[in-house]
Amino acid sequence: QARQQPLADDALLTLHNALTHYVHALLRFSLGLRDVGQPLPGWDRLDLHHGVVLLSDKDDVAASATRLVPLCPTAAEQLQVYARHARAMLTRFVPAELASPPPVLFYLRRGRSERIDRIDRPTREMAAAIETVTGYTLPRNTGRHWLRSRLAQMGLSGERVEFFMGHWQRGTEPWGRFSALPAQTAIDALRAPIEQLVREAGFRVVRGWA
Repeated sequence: QARQQPLADDALLTLHNALTHYVHALLRFSLGLRDVGQPLPGWDRLDLHHGVVLLSDKDDVAASATRLVPLCPTAAEQLQVYARHARAMLTRFVPAELASPPPVLFYLRRGRSERIDRIDRPTREMAAAIETVTGYTLPRNTGRHWLRSRLAQMGLSGERVEFFMGHWQRGTEPWGRFSALPAQTAIDALRAPIEQLVREAGFRVVRGWA
């Protein structure tokens, strides 16, 4: 029993890191995130009840690129599943981390002293292993470009597509003083098409450990 415990724990760590990578990919795709490091929003910018997210993935001092985007049902449900899973993992492996709110996504690794550490980004070994299993080697911006093209093909107006992608010049922000495009109108029009494309891309809600 004692000999089997480390193996069971390692299997859980592998499961957790694979699930984290999957949820990260789902969020990057469904939110149209730019490939600028790890621009995932914190829990304070995620409104699961109303299904909206406040993003700042390519911003300046004036926050002119900050945008509101819809959180589609699949992504919202997956985040709830992941949150329960993440709490169970922290409780088992690093309970001290429960003293403060963890980031939306995190990875776990076993150090040289057998200690389990929470890290915010995957190690090179983790990323290489997942790439080997999935066979996915396309640039991380690929989903964003595909999503933009498919939204246009589905008949959404250019203004609503650009609203979602965060493409505008300073002074023409959709939430600006002179904007004639209400954010709620754009978000309501985008949510169902994005959900359809998320499903079309093969994303589904995946169970965690808890």
